Amino acid sequence: SHIWQNHPLCGRRTTYQWNSSRDYNPAPDLEKIRGSALAFNSAYDERNPPETGIMDRELKRIRNARLFLIPASEEIRGHLTTGFAKFRQNEVRDFLATMPKQAER
Repeated sequence: SHIWQNHPLCGRRTTYQWNSSRDYNPAPDLEKIRGSALAFNSAYDERNPPETGIMDRELKRIRNARLFLIPASEEIRGHLTTGFAKFRQNEVRDFLATMPKQAER
């Protein structure tokens, strides 16, 4: 077994990740989403540039959806920015605070 076999940046894993979602298209069923949704994007996202307006347009089709756009700064790192909790932790906390409380079992 190669030392890098289970590393998240292993070429085979990366290829699988990209290929497994290559033809995924959630658009036809967006109106079926009934729960609340919080989407993230970064101002400098090279894969999903906010300038295209796609995220804004499609989120309007989900009843309780909102977008948090991580603002441009020296700290953000393009598409990978959304993976760093420090850029989204306050939004997630505030979003979760608006969720209905479940009854105790």
